[in-house]
Amino acid sequence: MGINRDPNSTMKWIINRSVQEPRVRESAKQPGAGQGGPQTLEQRLARELGQDYFTRTPPPVIEYDTEKLARRARNDNLFRQLLKIYGRLPEVTCGDCGHVCCSDSPDMYLIEYLHVWRHIRYEMQDPDAEARILGRALQWAFLKFVAEDIFCPFLEEGRCAIYPVRPLNCRVWALEDEAYYLAKAERARESVKKQQEYFERHGVRLLKPLKEFILPRCRNIRIHGRDAHLTEEEIREIDIETAFLHKALVRPEEFRSINFHLHFPGIVALKRIPAGEFDEARIAIALEYQAGGASARLDALAQKYGGRLP
Repeated sequence: MGINRDPNSTMKWIINRSVQEPRVRESAKQPGAGQGGPQTLEQRLARELGQDYFTRTPPPVIEYDTEKLARRARNDNLFRQLLKIYGRLPEVTCGDCGHVCCSDSPDMYLIEYLHVWRHIRYEMQDPDAEARILGRALQWAFLKFVAEDIFCPFLEEGRCAIYPVRPLNCRVWALEDEAYYLAKAERARESVKKQQEYFERHGVRLLKPLKEFILPRCRNIRIHGRDAHLTEEEIREIDIETAFLHKALVRPEEFRSINFHLHFPGIVALKRIPAGEFDEARIAIALEYQAGGASARLDALAQKYGGRLP
């Protein structure tokens, strides 16, 4: 879901598992908040991060050396803490259909990107698989809504290639109760109107109306250890705890940067394309593909990565 959704950026108009959540600063009080009740999210941020979160202008993206930051997170036991947070979620059995939920790429926090990156680079140790994941990530980032058969970059032969380290977004998908899913889906429908207008204004023909990309609620997952699905409050609490792991990694204002919490392909793309040029590149690549079924510009961009995740 993510605590820093910015509805004013086309990059943040995401249609995936998180189904678009409002930025914390703009969100209402949590249910039950009030006199003597739970603190608002904004109050928690102020307490945990200080006023710099609100008063300092965040950089568009957090600049970092992935190798060094991943090593720092590991040495500070942040990955172990992350897994401990994940461990609070109930275990599930997936129906392994491999094509509905996994058609989209998950949002993830920066620390989750580092966790996934380290797993691919040092645990999988398969350069060919890493190159395939990279290629699919770039296709998703730029061609998701105009090309057929664009799936999650981690989907390999119908299975998740990073399942042991999959991010929170994947782990809570289908765990939410009906009320929470419906609320997210409604916010998503409102959000995608802006993105569809943006594409159409620039002459991009979409495969289908963007509202049809919103994932249906998964009915193919069995939850173990509890009878009921998770409420919005339960999921939000775990989400916030994950976000606060970054206190040791980034400055308070960087909690509001685009790549603090973003879909995996977007994080990958922003390592080579300045944030201010992403929308222009996205439109140019889509139009090029639309005209000839391929994009030399996307191929040239892919070459800059040398087959390795940044």
